[in-house]
Amino acid sequence: MIKILALDLATKTGWARNYGPEPRSGVVKFKGKSRGARFVELLDWLRQFNKVIYMADLIVFETPHMRGGPATRSCVGFSSMVEYFAALNGLQVDEYCPDAIKRFATGTAKASKEQMIEAARKLGYNPKDDNEADAIHLLRLAESQGGRDE
Repeated sequence: MIKILALDLATKTGWARNYGPEPRSGVVKFKGKSRGARFVELLDWLRQFNKVIYMADLIVFETPHMRGGPATRSCVGFSSMVEYFAALNGLQVDEYCPDAIKRFATGTAKASKEQMIEAARKLGYNPKDDNEADAIHLLRLAESQGGRDE
């Protein structure tokens, strides 16, 4: 089985993994006072997370939305940091567009945050929010495809 870490990247990042003592998911909030500080927090979290929980073979993330503005800059930066971390550690990395994740989870690319949470609950998960729900569905999508290579 390929060990996958799935990330719904943002200041409040949802994560899910299929390896370690048992599959898990959650949310981590990066609180740095600047965008750069939050990027450093993400790298530190990835280092610590993978050190404690073993190393993933593949990290997948949701492709950043390109709406413009500060949120887009942050998401693009977060995804760049994940790719950087993966390259430093010899890990595969892949991304999935939000529409594909929503379609996989609910059957429609236009699913709401509430629908994504409900779909995760139907699978037996209890996500804290839509970020965690998205990470869960992203993990399941990547597993269903056997972990695509770049």
